[in-house]
Amino acid sequence: LPTEEMAAAIKSNRLETLDKLIEERLVVQEFHQRKYVFPPQIVQIRIDEIVRDSFQGDLNELIRELNKNGRTLGDFRKEVERNLIVQSL
Repeated sequence: LPTEEMAAAIKSNRLETLDKLIEERLVVQEFHQRKYVFPPQIVQIRIDEIVRDSFQGDLNELIRELNKNGRTLGDFRKEVERNLIVQSL
């Protein structure tokens, strides 16, 4: 692609990504404003799937990976919940 077309494609991609992030944040915000609750059991099932599929069933390995990135299991749980909220709506 010529440089101008490439720059336009990159800009378009960034705008689409930004729009998606904004939309996801609004969905989660509305979910909480309406006082909906996502069942903790469902969040835990998803975490268990991630541990099984990506960390050979070793929760401690997930925790080590999170800690390397300055995150906690609680942070990860919130992220998983946000993802499930967005996927469900």
